[in-house]
Amino acid sequence: MKLILSPHPDDAEYSMSATVMKNPETEYVVFLLSDGGDNDPTTSFLRREEAENFWKKIPNVKFISCYSNNTICNMKDWELVGIVDDLLKKYSFDTIYVPPLDDNHFEHRKISECARASLRGKKISLIEYCTPSTRSTWNANHFVDVSKLYKRKLQFLKEFKSQLDRPYFQDYNLSIFHEDYFCRLRGVERVEKFKIEFDFS
Repeated sequence: MKLILSPHPDDAEYSMSATVMKNPETEYVVFLLSDGGDNDPTTSFLRREEAENFWKKIPNVKFISCYSNNTICNMKDWELVGIVDDLLKKYSFDTIYVPPLDDNHFEHRKISECARASLRGKKISLIEYCTPSTRSTWNANHFVDVSKLYKRKLQFLKEFKSQLDRPYFQDYNLSIFHEDYFCRLRGVERVEKFKIEFDFS
Protein backbone atom coordinates (compact mmCIF):
# COMPACT_ATOMS: atom_id res chain seq x y z
CA MET A 1 0.00 0.00 0.00
CA LYS A 2 1.23 3.45 -0.91
CA LEU A 3 0.54 6.83 0.69
CA ILE A 4 0.30 10.07 -1.29
CA LEU A 5 0.46 13.24 0.80
CA SER A 6 -1.38 16.08 -0.92
CA PRO A 7 -0.90 19.48 0.76
CA HIS A 8 -3.80 21.06 -1.16
CA PRO A 9 -6.69 19.89 -3.32
CA ASP A 10 -5.38 19.17 -6.85
CA ASP A 11 -1.70 18.66 -5.88
CA ALA A 12 -1.71 14.86 -6.01
CA GLU A 13 -4.31 14.78 -8.77
CA TYR A 14 -2.40 17.14 -11.05
CA SER A 15 0.98 15.60 -10.31
CA MET A 16 0.58 11.82 -10.31
CA SER A 17 -2.99 10.61 -10.81
CA ALA A 18 -2.21 8.94 -14.14
CA THR A 19 0.48 6.87 -12.41
CA VAL A 20 -2.17 5.75 -9.93
CA MET A 21 -4.54 4.86 -12.78
CA LYS A 22 -1.76 2.95 -14.54
CA ASN A 23 -1.35 0.66 -11.52
CA PRO A 24 -4.89 -0.56 -10.73
CA GLU A 25 -3.56 -3.55 -8.79
CA THR A 26 -1.83 -1.25 -6.28
CA GLU A 27 -3.71 0.23 -3.32
CA TYR A 28 -3.19 3.94 -2.69
CA VAL A 29 -4.25 6.18 0.16
CA VAL A 30 -4.48 9.84 -0.82
CA PHE A 31 -4.35 12.03 2.26
CA LEU A 32 -5.39 15.66 1.79
CA LEU A 33 -4.00 17.97 4.43
CA SER A 34 -5.96 21.19 3.82
CA ASP A 35 -8.79 22.84 1.91
CA GLY A 36 -6.32 25.06 0.03
CA GLY A 37 -3.39 27.40 0.40
CA ASP A 38 -2.94 30.35 2.68
CA ASN A 39 -4.19 33.59 1.05
CA ASP A 40 -5.87 31.61 -1.74
CA PRO A 41 -9.39 33.02 -2.26
CA THR A 42 -10.65 29.64 -3.51
CA THR A 43 -9.72 27.84 -0.29
CA SER A 44 -12.88 26.20 1.06
CA PHE A 45 -14.52 22.85 1.74
CA LEU A 46 -15.68 22.95 -1.89
CA ARG A 47 -12.12 22.31 -3.03
CA ARG A 48 -11.98 19.30 -0.73
CA GLU A 49 -15.15 18.02 -2.37
CA GLU A 50 -13.58 18.48 -5.80
CA ALA A 51 -10.65 16.28 -4.75
CA GLU A 52 -12.96 13.69 -3.23
CA ASN A 53 -15.08 13.55 -6.40
CA PHE A 54 -11.94 13.16 -8.50
CA TRP A 55 -10.74 10.08 -6.63
CA LYS A 56 -14.19 8.47 -6.59
CA LYS A 57 -13.55 7.73 -10.28
CA ILE A 58 -10.47 5.62 -9.49
CA PRO A 59 -11.30 2.39 -7.61
CA ASN A 60 -7.85 1.56 -6.19
CA VAL A 61 -7.74 4.76 -4.12
CA LYS A 62 -8.90 5.44 -0.56
CA PHE A 63 -9.31 9.19 -0.14
CA ILE A 64 -8.93 10.70 3.34
CA SER A 65 -8.93 14.37 4.26
CA CYS A 66 -7.72 16.19 7.34
CA TYR A 67 -10.90 17.86 8.56
CA SER A 68 -9.48 21.13 9.76
CA ASN A 69 -10.16 24.77 8.97
CA ASN A 70 -6.47 25.50 9.41
CA THR A 71 -4.21 26.06 6.45
CA ILE A 72 -0.88 24.26 6.54
CA CYS A 73 1.05 27.43 7.38
CA ASN A 74 -0.99 27.75 10.59
CA MET A 75 -0.26 24.19 11.71
CA LYS A 76 2.74 23.41 13.87
CA ASP A 77 5.34 21.02 12.49
CA TRP A 78 4.74 18.62 15.37
CA GLU A 79 1.03 18.53 14.52
CA LEU A 80 1.76 17.60 10.92
CA VAL A 81 4.32 14.99 11.94
CA GLY A 82 1.73 13.57 14.34
CA ILE A 83 -0.85 13.32 11.55
CA VAL A 84 1.56 11.36 9.35
CA ASP A 85 2.66 9.21 12.32
CA ASP A 86 -0.97 8.24 12.95
CA LEU A 87 -1.39 7.21 9.30
CA LEU A 88 1.74 5.07 9.49
CA LYS A 89 0.37 3.32 12.58
CA LYS A 90 -3.01 2.66 10.97
CA TYR A 91 -1.84 1.36 7.58
CA SER A 92 1.06 -0.75 6.33
CA PHE A 93 2.64 1.52 3.74
CA ASP A 94 5.71 0.53 1.75
CA THR A 95 6.04 3.93 0.01
CA ILE A 96 5.20 7.58 0.66
CA TYR A 97 4.90 10.15 -2.13
CA VAL A 98 5.50 13.80 -1.22
CA PRO A 99 6.05 17.15 -2.98
CA PRO A 100 9.71 18.09 -3.46
CA LEU A 101 11.79 19.90 -0.92
CA ASP A 102 12.99 21.86 -3.95
CA ASP A 103 9.58 23.50 -4.49
CA ASN A 104 8.61 27.17 -4.66
CA HIS A 105 5.50 26.62 -2.54
CA PHE A 106 6.47 26.81 1.13
CA GLU A 107 3.50 24.66 2.21
CA HIS A 108 4.65 21.91 -0.15
CA ARG A 109 8.11 22.06 1.41
CA LYS A 110 6.65 21.94 4.91
CA ILE A 111 4.73 18.72 4.20
CA SER A 112 7.79 17.16 2.58
CA GLU A 113 9.93 17.98 5.60
CA CYS A 114 7.37 16.67 8.10
CA ALA A 115 6.97 13.42 6.16
CA ARG A 116 10.72 12.88 6.37
CA ALA A 117 10.58 13.36 10.12
CA SER A 118 7.84 10.71 10.36
CA LEU A 119 9.92 8.22 8.40
CA ARG A 120 12.86 8.23 10.79
CA GLY A 121 13.85 4.65 11.55
CA LYS A 122 11.18 3.17 9.27
CA LYS A 123 11.70 0.90 6.26
CA ILE A 124 9.42 2.89 3.97
CA SER A 125 10.43 4.23 0.57
CA LEU A 126 10.22 7.98 -0.08
CA ILE A 127 9.48 9.39 -3.52
CA GLU A 128 8.99 13.05 -4.50
CA TYR A 129 6.45 13.90 -7.19
CA CYS A 130 6.81 16.87 -9.51
CA THR A 131 4.31 19.71 -8.97
CA PRO A 132 3.65 22.80 -11.11
CA SER A 133 5.64 24.82 -8.55
CA THR A 134 8.66 22.50 -8.51
CA ARG A 135 11.87 24.42 -9.13
CA SER A 136 13.91 23.94 -12.29
CA THR A 137 16.84 22.84 -10.10
CA TRP A 138 14.93 19.66 -9.14
CA ASN A 139 15.98 16.65 -11.17
CA ALA A 140 13.67 13.71 -11.76
CA ASN A 141 15.23 10.25 -11.81
CA HIS A 142 12.09 8.24 -12.54
CA PHE A 143 9.57 8.77 -15.34
CA VAL A 144 6.20 7.07 -15.79
CA ASP A 145 4.81 6.89 -19.32
CA VAL A 146 1.22 8.18 -19.06
CA SER A 147 0.66 8.86 -22.76
CA LYS A 148 -2.31 6.50 -23.00
CA LEU A 149 -3.93 7.95 -19.87
CA TYR A 150 -3.29 11.63 -20.56
CA LYS A 151 -6.69 12.47 -22.08
CA ARG A 152 -8.48 10.59 -19.32
CA LYS A 153 -6.50 12.50 -16.71
CA LEU A 154 -7.39 15.84 -18.32
CA GLN A 155 -11.05 14.87 -18.29
CA PHE A 156 -10.89 13.98 -14.60
CA LEU A 157 -9.11 17.26 -13.78
CA LYS A 158 -12.18 19.15 -14.93
CA GLU A 159 -13.60 18.15 -11.55
CA PHE A 160 -11.61 21.09 -10.15
CA LYS A 161 -14.04 23.73 -11.33
CA SER A 162 -12.64 26.28 -8.87
CA GLN A 163 -9.23 26.10 -10.57
CA LEU A 164 -10.08 25.85 -14.27
CA ASP A 165 -9.27 29.52 -14.93
CA ARG A 166 -5.84 29.28 -13.28
CA PRO A 167 -2.82 29.43 -15.63
CA TYR A 168 -1.51 26.01 -14.64
CA PHE A 169 -4.84 24.42 -15.64
CA GLN A 170 -4.72 25.77 -19.19
CA ASP A 171 -4.13 23.21 -21.96
CA TYR A 172 -0.75 24.58 -22.99
CA ASN A 173 0.67 24.51 -19.46
CA LEU A 174 -0.76 21.06 -18.79
CA SER A 175 0.94 19.86 -21.96
CA ILE A 176 4.30 21.35 -20.98
CA PHE A 177 4.06 19.87 -17.49
CA HIS A 178 3.69 16.36 -18.91
CA GLU A 179 6.60 16.61 -21.35
CA ASP A 180 10.29 15.80 -21.02
CA TYR A 181 12.82 16.28 -23.80
CA PHE A 182 14.80 13.10 -23.18
CA CYS A 183 11.61 11.06 -22.84
CA ARG A 184 10.40 12.43 -26.18
CA LEU A 185 13.68 11.29 -27.76
CA ARG A 186 12.69 7.80 -26.66
CA GLY A 187 9.21 8.09 -28.13
CA VAL A 188 7.39 8.81 -24.87
CA GLU A 189 4.97 11.71 -25.36
CA ARG A 190 3.56 12.26 -21.85
CA VAL A 191 5.14 11.52 -18.50
CA GLU A 192 4.71 12.07 -14.79
CA LYS A 193 8.01 12.80 -13.10
CA PHE A 194 9.40 11.55 -9.82
CA LYS A 195 12.57 11.62 -7.76
CA ILE A 196 13.27 8.46 -5.76
CA GLU A 197 14.89 9.61 -2.54
CA PHE A 198 15.29 6.14 -1.06
CA ASP A 199 13.81 2.84 -2.08
CA PHE A 200 13.39 -0.33 -0.03
CA SER A 201 11.44 -2.33 -2.63
